[in-house]
Amino acid sequence: MSAERPFIYIHMVTSLDGKIVGKFMETGNAMSALQDYMWTNALYKADGAMCGSKTITEMGYNNPVLNPEETEVPDGDFIAEGAKVPFLVVLDSTGKDGWNQSHVNMPLSPTTTIIEVLSEKASPQYRNYLRRLNISYIISGKEHVNIVPVVQKLKKVFGVNVLGILGGATVNWSVVEAGICDEVSICLSAVGDGANNSLTLFEKSPAVLNDSPV
Repeated sequence: MSAERPFIYIHMVTSLDGKIVGKFMETGNAMSALQDYMWTNALYKADGAMCGSKTITEMGYNNPVLNPEETEVPDGDFIAEGAKVPFLVVLDSTGKDGWNQSHVNMPLSPTTTIIEVLSEKASPQYRNYLRRLNISYIISGKEHVNIVPVVQKLKKVFGVNVLGILGGATVNWSVVEAGICDEVSICLSAVGDGANNSLTLFEKSPAVLNDSPV
């Protein structure tokens, strides 16, 4: 672990064949593993949780209402007034997530503060949309998020000392590949899934050319 970033752990429920989504999640064995997931996650006492934008849009947070006339926005990051732990940090390179307030209800905290992580491709309209909602955002990377500066800012600017990675598969892999994962915790369901098209614990982004094992 580096003094420049939080302690970072990946914590997931998987099937016996390594799936993190699929019909196996509807089984009693998966429900039992999910209960174990909840209490073990609480032991980490995380200041923040990180996930990808796909996870968020699948939860219904989509279709942001943008003003097409807002073509100008200040450069750099935006630190919202009153932002405080715990945080939900969302990797959303182009700005797809739709919010209606600056916080979201999470299992361990009903007032989890949102931080969006964007690339330079995110439009000024989307950035202004976040500003109107008083949602902090970090700009990192030209087309895709560069995760290392992000976690450093989470510690230095937002005071995050322990960060949990909650998926999806490409976020998990990006953290491992960047060499910033301190621990991997898996709650293994006593059930196989067998699907050919569902995601496993780690998946490389198509935008990443390197396919070396870590």
